[in-house]
Order: sequence, then C-alpha cells, then structure tokens
Amino acid sequence: MVKVYHLTEFKLQNGSAKTPEEKEQMLQQLRAHILEEIQALDDVKSASYVEDNTALRIETKDDAFSSVMDRVYNICAHEADSEVSFERFDYDD
Repeated sequence: MVKVYHLTEFKLQNGSAKTPEEKEQMLQQLRAHILEEIQALDDVKSASYVEDNTALRIETKDDAFSSVMDRVYNICAHEADSEVSFERFDYDD
C-alpha cells in the first residue's frame, strides 16, 4: 500500500538566502537531503515527492507506516520546520 502525505512549506534559516534564485537552489538541496534520509530508513520501500513538492508518496515494507512516519515527521520537522499529515491513499500502482 502507498500513502501520500501533505507537507507544509519547507523553511530555511533566516538570512540564509540572499536572492530568490539562491533560496530556490537551497530549497532544492534541502528537499534532496530530506528525501535521501527518508529513503535510507529500513522499512521504506520507496519515497518520492509529488504534486510540485507539496506532498510525499511513501511505500513501506510490511505496512510499517507508523514507525516510518514517526521518523519522517521528525526528519521534516528538524531539517525544514515542516509538518507532515496524511492526505490520501495512492492506488495508481
């Protein structure tokens, strides 16, 4: 089973980006870093961004969503001051 989780906007530290282009580049790097951390979790089968980076599509091994989403929530909150909430099931596969 695959679930999609809504993400609030990722936040950078104040003053870390001086131009809009620099801000976008830093956000792209942050998104990539967070996705790498999520994909490295033991019970994650697949993870990707969807819908213009406003949501995460996550598939777990053996439906281990509870433990995986605990970690995902902490990663997003710590790295980007972002909140994660369940949005929908994804039956496209």
